[in-house]
Formats: sequence, structure tokens, C-alpha cells
Amino acid sequence: MKRFGLRISTVMLGAFLAASGCKHTGMVQKPASPLSVTSPGVAKVHVANLDSGKDESRDQLKSLTLPDIVEIALKNNPATRAAWADAQASAAKHASAKGAYLPTIDLQGTVLHSKAVLQDASTTYGPAASLSYLLLDLGGRGGRVESLYQAFVAAGLEHKAAIRDVTLTVEQAYFRYLASKSLLVSLQVGLQEAQVNMDSAAGRHKAGLGTIADVLQGKTFYSRAKLALQSAEGDVTVARGLLALSMGLPANMAYDARDNVGDIPVRPVTDKVETLIVRAVSNRADLAAASAMVRSSEAHVIEVRGQSRPSLLASGTFGRTYTSGGESDNSYAGGLELTVPLFSGFSKGNDIKEASFLAMSQQERAKALEQRVIFEVFNAYFSLQTAVLRVETAGDMLTSANQSHETSLALYKQGLVTITDLLSSQSLLAEARVQQISARLAWLTSLSQLVHDVGTADTSTGNPFSSEIQLQGEK
Repeated sequence: MKRFGLRISTVMLGAFLAASGCKHTGMVQKPASPLSVTSPGVAKVHVANLDSGKDESRDQLKSLTLPDIVEIALKNNPATRAAWADAQASAAKHASAKGAYLPTIDLQGTVLHSKAVLQDASTTYGPAASLSYLLLDLGGRGGRVESLYQAFVAAGLEHKAAIRDVTLTVEQAYFRYLASKSLLVSLQVGLQEAQVNMDSAAGRHKAGLGTIADVLQGKTFYSRAKLALQSAEGDVTVARGLLALSMGLPANMAYDARDNVGDIPVRPVTDKVETLIVRAVSNRADLAAASAMVRSSEAHVIEVRGQSRPSLLASGTFGRTYTSGGESDNSYAGGLELTVPLFSGFSKGNDIKEASFLAMSQQERAKALEQRVIFEVFNAYFSLQTAVLRVETAGDMLTSANQSHETSLALYKQGLVTITDLLSSQSLLAEARVQQISARLAWLTSLSQLVHDVGTADTSTGNPFSSEIQLQGEK
């Protein structure tokens, strides 16, 4: 197998995403505004068009590529839609909290009709306005805004992590579907070969050169190949239904996917696992979200402490009152209010302890997630290394098994080997084909898993695998 000096960033998911043009949403560590949270995405094949009956939509559904399938899934999958809605809600909550830095203004209007003993009835009415403005609170207001901002950042990052998770699920379902179709084709070829062997045995028996036992063995092997083919047909249907499910479509949806990754060469990983671990720790959106939640919990501690400190509030009112007699008068008031919390039944101190311990808990969860990410990269890295070797070995096995079967068939027709030798060579050939398909599936699955675990796609605003980088790698 020819080896290429490509780095993981150009080899992994780029092997099939760069070639097909699939894009990934980039990770934003700290959005400039809550309005920067993006929508769940728009599929190239819109879900609204799936049942539209248009010929172009139906034709496109008959030949979906991997980018089409991924984008349909991102449009339909409840996980990405729910994560996006959470991010939008968090953005609105943060924007609402920033209102604490602005004054509160209310407008009132009153009408009062009254009559006292020995007095005429009278009616008073008029408008009034009031203003309230928190001038100083020593951290409570700022802590709440910062806590909600970091929660908003975390929600946006979790949305991106959900996109990556759904993409991985769809990719691997797509690879399994392609593998099941490849296996079906392989078994169809095997059935044709079994037919040739059975016909050869029957021909030799008719010519008096073979026994009926050879014919029966050939028929038995043919029947076994036919059973395997029938089972594979059912497996293709199930795999197709699972792929539809991963896209958020009914399992019986009339669609099909074409193979646009089958001719991609297998390339080794040139980066060290330690390099990929460092990259994952800095790239993964879920790790960044956990860090944002740690900062949110720390800001919440500041908020709770600020609630136990003095605060200064400015307030004022202005109104004008009219009476039924035609008289009117103005009224106004204004002042400053200083509040110094002294005692609240020890609740303030316990609230601070609660917030501090919750922040500590969040920090430990973030550490645990980092350790899990390191293991995921470690495991995926060596799984991919093994998968690369398996593809190479399976290719050699298929080449030798194919040559062996061709030789055995020729020798059997000449009467130089027995039917047992011929069927044994065919069995080895069928196994070699299965091993090749299995090895290729393991490589593609491990490839997508490692890119997912490293989080390479999280750091790009588009396709991270440019042709320029790939050409440099080819050198």
C-alpha cells in the first residue's frame, strides 16, 4: 500500500468531506452578541420537498450523496433542533439580564371618585411616572449577567457539539449501508461462481470424469451461497431503514444513497496521538461548553455574594392631579435608598456556600469530561491504525484468494484437483471479499470517529480540508 505523508487534518474526514464539499459549522468561543447564534441549518434537499411530488426532488432522493444525507439529518434531527432552541432561549435570558443596567420607568394613570359625609362628591384623576435605577450593588448584578452570558456561550457550543454528534451518527449509518450493499454485490458474484462450479461438476459427471458426489457437493455449496445472498438482501433493507432513521425520515421513505467514498485511498495517520489529544482538548466544542459552564458557576458565586452586600437605589416619581372642580396640581418625589443587609437567618451565608460547592462540582465535571475526551482520542487513534493495517492485509488476502480460485477451477476442469479443493478455494475467496468489505467499513468508521473525537471540524468556519493543504500533504 502506498503511504502518503499527510497529517490528520487533511486525511481524516477530509478524505470524504473535502472531496464531496460537506461543510461544518465553526466553533465560536465567545459570540459577540446573543443574536450570533445560528439556526439549525438548511438542507440541500429540503424536508418540505420530500413529499412535494416534484420530479427533481424525487430524482435527487434516488441518488443522495453524503453531504446531502448529513444536511437532511441536521435539518430534521430533534437533537440539533432542541440544542438550537436551548441556545436561543439562553441568548434571550442573557439579553434580559442586561436590562438590570438600565433604569426602570413606569407610567400610571388613576381615576378616583369619592364622597365623604357632609361633603359633595368629587372626582380626581391624572397621570404619574416613576423611575427606579440601581446605581450600585457591589457585584450582584454583574455576576448574574456574566453567569447568564457564559451559560449562553455554553448553549451555543453544545449546539455545535450536537451537530457533530449527529453528523457522526449519520456518517457511520451511511458507511454501514454502503458496506451492506457491497456485501450483497459480493455474494451475487459468489453465487455466480457457485453456479459455474456446480455446472462444472455436472459436466464432468456427465462425461464420466466425476462422481455424483461432486455434483451434490456443488449443489450444496450453491444453496449455501443463495441463502447467504437472501440474508444479505434483508440486511441491506434494514441498513437503509437505519440510515433513513438517522436522517429523521420514515424507514420506508423512497430514497437511495450512492457511494461517493468508495474510491478514496486508505492513508495512514502521521500525527502522534499526543498531538491529537492536545488538539482535541483545545478544539472540542463540548469541552469548551464545559469550561463556559465553569465560568458561569464562578460568576454565580459573585452574584450570590453581591446579594449580601450594600446596594444603592435611586428612585423618583412625578404626577399631576386634576379634580372635578377644575383644579390641578403637580406632585413629585425623589431620593436615594441605601440597603445594607444585616441578618437573614444565615440564609445569605448558606447561599454562598451552595454556589461555591456547585462551582466546585462543575469544575470536577469538566475535568472528568477532559479525561474522557483524552481516552476517546486515544482509543479512536489506535483503532484507526489497526483499521489501516486490516485494509492492506485484506487486499492482499483477496488478491491471493482470487488467484487461488481461478487456478483451482482450471485444474478441476482438467481433473487435477478434487471438488473439495475447488469449493475450498471458493469459500476462501468469499471470506476474503467479506474481510475486505469489513476492513474498509472499519477504516471509514474509525476515520469518522477520530475526526469526531479530535473535534477538527469544530474549529473551522467552512471546509477545514482545503485542496491546497491536501496538495502540500501529497508532496
